Amino acid sequence: MNLLKEKRKEKRFRLVDLAEKSGVSITWIWTLEQGYKRGVSREIKKKIAKALDSPLEDLFPEA
Repeated sequence: MNLLKEKRKEKRFRLVDLAEKSGVSITWIWTLEQGYKRGVSREIKKKIAKALDSPLEDLFPEA
């Protein structure tokens, strides 16, 4: 399981919960959880990290 999905599950967030809290669509979050990174901006990753109260680098080491 990737780091983003692990953290989301740890926080007991469903995809829809994280989408609402971050302002990022479920599709983008799912895409990142599946390992696709092309076309996903650093700003989107920042919003997700903030919603999960986690450092960006912990969720997206390549960021």
